[in-house]
Amino acid sequence: MQRKFVLLFGFFILAYILFSSFAYFIPRYEMAAIIPVLFLLAVFFDMLIRQTSSILYYPLLVIIGVVTLFAFKDDTGWSDCNLGYKYGVKAQLAVVEFMERSNFYDKHIACSSFLETEHLTDRNTGFLSSDRTFDHINSAVDSTTDLVIFDNIEPDKNYNAVLKNPRFELIYHIDLHGVWADVFRRK
Repeated sequence: MQRKFVLLFGFFILAYILFSSFAYFIPRYEMAAIIPVLFLLAVFFDMLIRQTSSILYYPLLVIIGVVTLFAFKDDTGWSDCNLGYKYGVKAQLAVVEFMERSNFYDKHIACSSFLETEHLTDRNTGFLSSDRTFDHINSAVDSTTDLVIFDNIEPDKNYNAVLKNPRFELIYHIDLHGVWADVFRRK
């Protein structure tokens, strides 16, 4: 039974990683393979300790703790599967608060960031402080665009073009531990 379990998990892990590497190689999707890998490691280490000496349990715990410590110590990212995600959330919340304070509800907004768009249009994300939403959001910058929102969480290829465009001015910038967001207004 244990052999079937290990083979099934091993097959799942390989198939999932292969599929993910062809479809989308993003860490948060690879995290789904971590749980089966941890189960397999637990089975392997359990078999190893049972067949050798139970004294190996303590050095193994120390090794696991040191590896975990270094993994967290060197985690400087800010995406949704890194320890710095809180800075990304705070930056996006600050943009939503700025947009609400400025009463930009009726403005035409260009924002290619999926998460920021959700925060501005869906009250259920918890970012909006009132029942009002921003209804005129598009992902493309066009002639009707009044405001453009950029961040480095979900980079946008149009950032440099808007930054250099004399018809747009930067009206809001936030930078939290390397996570930044900008709001530009058409002059």
